[in-house]
Amino acid sequence: MLRCAMMSYRDYPELLTDLIFLKMADEYSRSPYNRKVDFPAEYHWQSPKAECGAALEVYGVTLLRTGR
Repeated sequence: MLRCAMMSYRDYPELLTDLIFLKMADEYSRSPYNRKVDFPAEYHWQSPKAECGAALEVYGVTLLRTGR
């Protein structure tokens, strides 16, 4: 799967870390924490949840390239 997505083995853990960060930010933005999450809407946790298949791969690669 990683080779098909043109993702290196080093990028995969970084992508997982980014996704975990998005999930944590989403949790903190909800009750009981209600903290303000200040980054673009296209990078919120709900964005990758709505994607599947090839679109999710594109989202992941975009997220990795944006974070560098």
